[in-house]
Amino acid sequence: MEHSDHQEQFLVEKLRLSDAFIPELSLVAEDDNGEIAGHVLFTKITIEGDGESFQSLALAPVSVKPVFQNQGIGGELIL
Repeated sequence: MEHSDHQEQFLVEKLRLSDAFIPELSLVAEDDNGEIAGHVLFTKITIEGDGESFQSLALAPVSVKPVFQNQGIGGELIL
């Protein structure tokens, strides 16, 4: 939270509306009671350089509710 401008929800909204959005790679983590603990979003990107271009994935954002932080949830969502 100290490293946030609290605008992440607007980034997620824009990414979901873009052609780069991959619904299957928008993932949530839930606790044993079904409460959402975290979220990760991957989108398609093109990397260009030296006259070539490559398709890849961008990871952003990753979020974990404060009560669930430091439990490895963010890392598991990225894997």
